[in-house]
Amino acid sequence: MSFVVLTPALACPGLFKKGDEVDVLLLTTKSFHQDELCELSYSPWKKGKSKSLDRKDIEMVNFVPSDCHISEFVLSAYKKEGLTRLVRARIRLSVSKGLYQLAHSSDEQVAHILRRESPDSFLDDSVKLYHPFYIGKSDYLNIAHMSDSHMANRLYLLEDRWNSNYHDVRSQSCLEEGKPGDFSNYNAQVEHLLTMIAQNKDVDIIIHTGDITDYNRGYHNPDGENDLSRDYHLDRNWALFYQILYRTYEKPFFSVLGNHDYRLNPYPPNPLILSRRIREFFNMAPTVNLTRTEMNGLHEDPHALNITKNHILKAPYAVRWYALVLNPLLDYQFFYGNMAFLMLDWNLGEDHEEGNPWAEKALSPRQWKTLTLWRKKVINHRKRNPVVSVVAMHCSVFNPFPEIGDREVAANPETNIFYTSGLTDHYEPQKDLVDGTFRLKRNEFIRVCLGSSLYGRMGYTAIPEKGVDIVLTGHAHRTGIFQVEGPHVILRDGNALKRGPVFCNAISSGPIGIQNEEGGAEAVKLSPPGYHGVYTRDRIRIVVHQSELVSLRESARRSFGEIGLRETFEVSDRVADFFGLHTTYRWRVTNLKEGSTLTRIVITMRCTSPVEVTETPLGWKHSLASTDGHTILVCEAHDRGQGIYCGEAGEIHLDGPRGVERMGILQVAWDMNDTLSRPMCVRVPAD
Repeated sequence: MSFVVLTPALACPGLFKKGDEVDVLLLTTKSFHQDELCELSYSPWKKGKSKSLDRKDIEMVNFVPSDCHISEFVLSAYKKEGLTRLVRARIRLSVSKGLYQLAHSSDEQVAHILRRESPDSFLDDSVKLYHPFYIGKSDYLNIAHMSDSHMANRLYLLEDRWNSNYHDVRSQSCLEEGKPGDFSNYNAQVEHLLTMIAQNKDVDIIIHTGDITDYNRGYHNPDGENDLSRDYHLDRNWALFYQILYRTYEKPFFSVLGNHDYRLNPYPPNPLILSRRIREFFNMAPTVNLTRTEMNGLHEDPHALNITKNHILKAPYAVRWYALVLNPLLDYQFFYGNMAFLMLDWNLGEDHEEGNPWAEKALSPRQWKTLTLWRKKVINHRKRNPVVSVVAMHCSVFNPFPEIGDREVAANPETNIFYTSGLTDHYEPQKDLVDGTFRLKRNEFIRVCLGSSLYGRMGYTAIPEKGVDIVLTGHAHRTGIFQVEGPHVILRDGNALKRGPVFCNAISSGPIGIQNEEGGAEAVKLSPPGYHGVYTRDRIRIVVHQSELVSLRESARRSFGEIGLRETFEVSDRVADFFGLHTTYRWRVTNLKEGSTLTRIVITMRCTSPVEVTETPLGWKHSLASTDGHTILVCEAHDRGQGIYCGEAGEIHLDGPRGVERMGILQVAWDMNDTLSRPMCVRVPAD
């Protein structure tokens, strides 16, 4: 084996206009000779007879190291085989528009290298390197922008448990009769969306902006157990992504990495952590169309994976399999017709602030140099043709906090383009749209996109012909199409874009995402997975295409209070953490029993720490009793006339120490009787 083809690769294919030469990146031995490239053949993608290359159609060109950042795992793996020399070749092919592939006999020999480098990856004979490339006719290409698919084998385990055990879950969680709804499996959603894109004749290529997998250490245990030390194996989720991508591969697919791609371990399905905001942020249940209580019923111990120790472990080798099989390039660029693309990696580093992951090492000095050189190429191309430039990366540039409504950003744009960064980052959640974005050179990057290093200073304006046209990002799990206007950021309709850079946050393509039209914590709702159609011909416009694979349930919404419902009463609970000093729990109970008055509420919690009841229904008395490690709160009316009438609600508030949150039970009684209802699961404080 004297050479291997690095690119084109399955998630970094070749992209060329008809008549242009096909560019190939090779890793070769020192003794490699150009004539050996005649061993390469090409054919239509997945079909048709292959043809060998002719020596006269092959040209060797210089490799420019600044054009791309190659994974060290790839270079190290092939160095052991004596492949140490990076070269580029250009191949002239007379082919019509379509998707093709290169092939080489050494592709079959690479399997033993992959097994050696990643022995726990569940490789089989079907895993091999593929080298797709696309030949197009148009000067401009339309893009399907995907992001945040969070693929994971564990989803099959949870879905199986839901489909077989929802009767037990229903009895525990007090849900309506029958199956409450379908489990939304991220993996199925991604495959469904890829099929939708394949059928969209207006889309030419796919760009995925990271968080392809949810974590590296994928679940594999046919017996259905779920032990992190025994049942999770390296690279299994990458193998899952590979299988689904290859199965649905009909259009060129380009990828960059996000923060989850570098993570080793999964989140607990329903995590046990301190901050109320973090508790909501990491709540997996609504992303699969379930309530928290239902998720608890699907997992033998929903808190066992210990989020505070395991979930944020990151390592470079988490993306080893991806680099060896799917895409060897971390940062890279490519040009096609009158379009220029720059793809930027998350860079592994991650900082958590208020529970939100920020890109700590993006943009790195290497990336900034790459961006600067790429921008110069774009400006030079624009001297000859009107070039549409695209930057794709995982970390969002503008991202509203969940409580901020779309109407607020669009109609009353009191939002700052830049934010003040110091030793401790400071921002105003209502004005700075920086929820989980990146730190290094963020303001400078925005100015590059606007085409003016002086923008925002002394009244300087944007210069679109020197800037970036489209910035594709993810991370937010919330659709957002933003443009800069004066000192503010405006949320735009994708069909009514103005001249200047467009910053496009994609909705998640695997988990159910969020939306907030009205504003306020209570207005946070669920949004189906989907992708953005970014259409560049004639004018730039963006259309959101959403999955209809699963009907969303209102009761499973991502909110700041989950609702439990019975025929006779309804409960919503809210939990708020006050600056780390104490946690307030609020339970709102609505009486739905006609002809009866609700006169007693009993809440049982696994908590022995001191708590203080700060509000009960008007005129009610309360008592607290501790027994066997539990605290029982009893609130009751003095007489029936002070009870909660049908259709009305009463609230109980409790302050406890800043601590952990678990599921407890709430029961009610009517008409001054002692007979309690069946329990309903609610969130309560715990030791």
